[in-house]
Amino acid sequence: MRIILSILIIDALLMVGSIGWAEEPQTPAPSGQSAPPPANEQPAPQPAEATPEPAPILTPPEQGPSSGGTVKEKSAQQALEQTQEEKENKKIETTPETSLIKGRLQVEVIETYVHTSSNSLFIEGLGLLPVLILGPIEVQKIQRDILNTTLVIRYKITEKFQASINIPYQFIFSRISVAADTSGGGVTANPTSETTTSTSGLGDINGNVTYQMLNESLLKPSLTVALGFKARTGEDIFQTNQPTGSGYNSISVSLNASKSSEPAVLFGYLSYAYAFSRRDVVYSPPNLPARTINYEPGDNIGFGFGIAYALNYKLTLSTQFQESINLPGAINQDQLSNSMTNSASLRFGGTWKLNDKTSLDLSVSPGLTSDSADFILSLRVPWRF
Repeated sequence: MRIILSILIIDALLMVGSIGWAEEPQTPAPSGQSAPPPANEQPAPQPAEATPEPAPILTPPEQGPSSGGTVKEKSAQQALEQTQEEKENKKIETTPETSLIKGRLQVEVIETYVHTSSNSLFIEGLGLLPVLILGPIEVQKIQRDILNTTLVIRYKITEKFQASINIPYQFIFSRISVAADTSGGGVTANPTSETTTSTSGLGDINGNVTYQMLNESLLKPSLTVALGFKARTGEDIFQTNQPTGSGYNSISVSLNASKSSEPAVLFGYLSYAYAFSRRDVVYSPPNLPARTINYEPGDNIGFGFGIAYALNYKLTLSTQFQESINLPGAINQDQLSNSMTNSASLRFGGTWKLNDKTSLDLSVSPGLTSDSADFILSLRVPWRF
């Protein structure tokens, strides 16, 4: 009996031990983790954890502190940045002179309408009193309308050099009104007459090579220098009474500066043109015999400044003051009277960008001095390839 009782107690003890071993299996801890605490020790309390969110997926180049930030930061930065071509295209629309990217060609058509008028008074007689003049009086009013079509070709040779050539063709319509009378007792003897003439022809072909001296920075403006030329390709005053050209060759140098302060661009220029003299020119003045002369045209000084303001990516408005001073010329070393002229005007324009390759630029320039045209209306349409 005692033997049977001993066997039952041993079996019960074995069953209890097997249950304890099932509740606390002694399995090895995973790599990188510490072993669980013994059964007789209470584990340290852990803070409550929220439901874990999926970790953001990072591409390999953007992982780590040296990669430049997270995906969201990269996307925001790329959205704010523009490519170099977009910057240059925007610059084209906000500056008076077109700047291209290396290897790009631009063809531009410029249509310009110019209206000029002047009055001349010719008196031959004796002035006895300010209100009484004896002798013939002739008053001339000359009105001239010029339609100029210019083909402009620009090419960016390198990052620093750009070349352009301008080929103009002119249509000129002139109206000369003459009022001739004899002021004797206030009786008009001759009525007013009007003469209309028209002509057309090639103008003076000109061009320039531009070098980028200084790129714009935070404190410095962009500076470019241009070396230009003008060829005597149009008919001049020694060939016709309706000239389409100046009658002389010239070379010029100009300095252009621009500084952006978004959304505006400030710009200005200063230029000087040297005119080459002509020797042994046959000159046939009206009602006088022809003679041979040496003609020395005057040099030219020009300057201007303005501002372009971008209302948005497509529309830009600009205002510019420009002045051109022609120095006195000479015939046979004798200075020509009234040959020095001062022409000044204001240019109001707007540019509408149609797409990345073309735009429309419309401007009007009223004259400010008596030597200026009454007004100039211009339309420019460039195509970039």
